Amino acid sequence: MITKQWGGEAFTVAVDVGDGTARLTLGGELDLAGGERFREALEAALAARHRDVVIECGELTYIDSTGISLICQARLGLQDGGTLVLRGAQPGTQRAIELCGLGDWLDE
Repeated sequence: MITKQWGGEAFTVAVDVGDGTARLTLGGELDLAGGERFREALEAALAARHRDVVIECGELTYIDSTGISLICQARLGLQDGGTLVLRGAQPGTQRAIELCGLGDWLDE
């Protein structure tokens, strides 16, 4: 397993890759300010050519259109047959995801 962490004052993301799955653990506020760090982490996870991506959202307190857009881009970047799952979203984050029509990506 390989782990790399990007951090900042309001947003953190850690990436663990192994066993065919990339797991990104998000914390804080994912908005325009944290978008670049999230994009870099997603690119690293997708470059490893893992089939599945799990995004752990339990510590994510806020997400805006920047984060939603990057999640959509990640799903498009998956290998054929790969899956993207959003796990453990708090109510506010879950609502934002559902309002964008991505509720079927949630795994509670």
